[in-house]
Amino acid sequence: MTAIYDPIRDRMVIFGGSTSDDYYGVHNDVWELDLTGPPTWSHLAPGGTLPIPRRSGTAIYDPLRDRMILYGGWDSTENGTASFLGDTWALSFPGNQWAQLSPAGTTPAGRDAPASAIYDPLGDRMVLFGGWSGVAMLGDTEFLTWGGVGTAASVTANSQADPDAVHLQWSVENATGTHAAVYRRDSETEWTSIATVEADASGVVTYDDPSVVAGGQYDYLLLVFSQRGETLDGEALVDVPAVVAGVEPGVRASFALDRVRPNPVVDRFEVSFSLPGSEPARLELLDLNGRRVFAREVGSLGAGSHHLEIGGGRDFSPGMYFLRLEQSGRSLVTRVVMLGGPGAQ
Repeated sequence: MTAIYDPIRDRMVIFGGSTSDDYYGVHNDVWELDLTGPPTWSHLAPGGTLPIPRRSGTAIYDPLRDRMILYGGWDSTENGTASFLGDTWALSFPGNQWAQLSPAGTTPAGRDAPASAIYDPLGDRMVLFGGWSGVAMLGDTEFLTWGGVGTAASVTANSQADPDAVHLQWSVENATGTHAAVYRRDSETEWTSIATVEADASGVVTYDDPSVVAGGQYDYLLLVFSQRGETLDGEALVDVPAVVAGVEPGVRASFALDRVRPNPVVDRFEVSFSLPGSEPARLELLDLNGRRVFAREVGSLGAGSHHLEIGGGRDFSPGMYFLRLEQSGRSLVTRVVMLGGPGAQ
């Protein structure tokens, strides 16, 4: 049978295959294995003209068009007229509709297993290698190209730390599916995957890492999937505060940009952030062209958690802005939406 993983619906989709030890008894049915909870099989009934029954074809998931692409296979008839197929089909989601494709160019020779295929997200193409033609093992590489441009995922990180844990939150946009992986390293280790996580309905991923050492420094990244393939983004460099005598409970001696309230902003808004020390630090508001439209020195507030109220939101033009916290060569960024007002330029 052929099989693909559908990341949007978190399921495996299979087509065809044979049920005979003699390679006969081929099928053209479609099944899904739903992985969102306890794995559950369901038989699908796609519309359109179905591909003829076959075994040992190959398939990919096309993320730009949300569909399964099927190529080739063997129709496995017993009367001596069996064919090695070179046709191409698309099963579109979410409506489950079959349609045969008619690509331009020279059609590759018909073949079955062990033909292998992958989706190339940068070239927006199916890459096919090898297979059995019925006469010889093939070693050719074939390309089925659509020429589209996918959308990459973007990831924005926020972090804070206690002496016994790091608290991370990522805002994810343009991901395909909700699965993600957290990677971590410190000054003595390479990047390592430490957890698999799920984004919520708004695209927010949260993770607490209790396996840290007080006084250590850790770097984090989030791996997500998009139409452009895997994306490692949302880097967060976190200093875990040491346990210091005399520090009030609840004070986070860490470098963190926590949140903006309210967001979107009508006029006044509050920024919550933490500083590990009293070195010079600055809050800046940048527009989408990177122009600084607001800045304030905050290092004099010293170590700990701070809440700063900022007015004049009505003076900014409506749109997206970036709020950046900088100190000692490090920076954290979060998005802010300004609704603007009568005073906006």
